[in-house]
Amino acid sequence: MDFFTEAKHQINSGALSVRVAGEGRPLVHLHSAGGPRLSHVVRALAGHHTVHQPTCPGFEGTPKHPALKTVSDYADLIAVYIEKHCGGDCDIVAESFGGWVALWLAACHPGLIGQMVLEAPAGLCPPGKGGLPADPQERFRKLYAHPEKAPEDNRPVEMLQANGAVFMGFGGLKFDEELAAKLPEIKARTLVLIGTLDEIIPPETGHLLKSKIALSYLTYIWDAAHSLEIDQPEKVATIALDFLDRGESFIVKPGKDAAE
Repeated sequence: MDFFTEAKHQINSGALSVRVAGEGRPLVHLHSAGGPRLSHVVRALAGHHTVHQPTCPGFEGTPKHPALKTVSDYADLIAVYIEKHCGGDCDIVAESFGGWVALWLAACHPGLIGQMVLEAPAGLCPPGKGGLPADPQERFRKLYAHPEKAPEDNRPVEMLQANGAVFMGFGGLKFDEELAAKLPEIKARTLVLIGTLDEIIPPETGHLLKSKIALSYLTYIWDAAHSLEIDQPEKVATIALDFLDRGESFIVKPGKDAAE
């Protein structure tokens, strides 16, 4: 776990496990359906921010919260954590499932979120577009453009299956109509990152977010599939930190690393 420390906090419906590291403006990193990981991107963020990485209840063998039935319920739980432990508003970096949570968080708790970086956010896949294959090998192929970069995963099969079951309990990769209707209410400055090779989250998701969120940018990461933090960690860390540091003066520079 290196320089990250882990604690359990009693937040409304139950215990919430959170890793914390770094100094600076608070930032919450929301993990994907694969579970939390201390990626290069997370470590780079901790060099500039106080990073809080909560584990969604039910993931990684943590106890489920019976009261958490929807993604918006989980967003409400994170809002309470931010209020109690981040000292005010914070920034968000979120992967896939975490991006879905972040969108609900920004829509329902606008005063708590400054800026967001959403990496291939789930929850808004149009019918018939994208999705996760049931076959493990095909799913692995769609997750990574560079499978050789994928970290060795020694977690028990039962834990991985349980993670997947929790995600599916929230609805899986569906189109969240209620969230879509609330997108124009989001005030946070938002950067959406989509891999040019992503077959799980289709380009239509990025286009929808760009058209509905007033202060938003859409950027494609070249040579990356769905797992952006694994396929192109340096590119993602650089562009995310640049966005978070520059705010309204952020400019996407087209080229080999990213294109608007």
